[in-house]
Amino acid sequence: MKSQFCAILLSIAACGTAAASGFDPAHPASSGYVVAFQDDFRTKAANGLPAKNRWEDEWWYVTDDACQAWYHNAAAARTATADGLHLHIEYVADDPHCVGLPERYSDAHLDSYGQFNQRYGYWEAIVKAGTTPGTLTAWWMLPESGAWPPEIDGVEIRGDVPDTAYFTNHWGSSTNQQASQQVLNAPRPLGLAFHKYGVLVTSQTITWYVDDVKVASMPTRSDERVPLFPVLSFYTGACGDGWAGCPQSTTGWHADAWVRQVTIWRAP
Repeated sequence: MKSQFCAILLSIAACGTAAASGFDPAHPASSGYVVAFQDDFRTKAANGLPAKNRWEDEWWYVTDDACQAWYHNAAAARTATADGLHLHIEYVADDPHCVGLPERYSDAHLDSYGQFNQRYGYWEAIVKAGTTPGTLTAWWMLPESGAWPPEIDGVEIRGDVPDTAYFTNHWGSSTNQQASQQVLNAPRPLGLAFHKYGVLVTSQTITWYVDDVKVASMPTRSDERVPLFPVLSFYTGACGDGWAGCPQSTTGWHADAWVRQVTIWRAP
């Protein structure tokens, strides 16, 4: 697996194991890292949705209306299975709650704002991305302060290019937003199997790993040296801004992704 990913890197200067940096993503404990947060969704198949004392399923700043309450909180959007957390989204504009309102597709969203955050460490999620065009599967981090930027995207996978993983770092200010992005092209759609996506955040660097292979690295900016919280999301593409595309159908349209496990390690 390591040699396969190394052979297909694009726009990345080097590919190697973590041994060169003194951190082993396959065994973080050997580098002195300690588990600070973990959720194995495979163990919760009988319990349904993720625990409310660990995750919220809508942004804290959302003001619900009749459609948004359905749009964000439908139980079918996030259910636990033997494979992990099943993220399901679908066309909802035919629902009577949504008639005349702009929401057209449901989403599946989890974040730990107000429940868990930490400064630095290793952030890891095992994800089977959606492969349906018009969708975006994302594992990312935001500051507990609510500021934006910064934003660290552990991985983003677009359904219209399912064999491509995007690793992006956003920093700056609301009036001077900046970003750096690196890309990995896989030999087959990433949604055909579960893959481990990890991000090592230190005071100096942010390093990305796929299946324990280093795939990207960028400097840590000053505004990123703050407590961050994790976000999992499966959305339709942001229609109109040129990123991730949009669903090309309506009634009956649906898409699926899965999350097996999230583990966040505290730095020594």
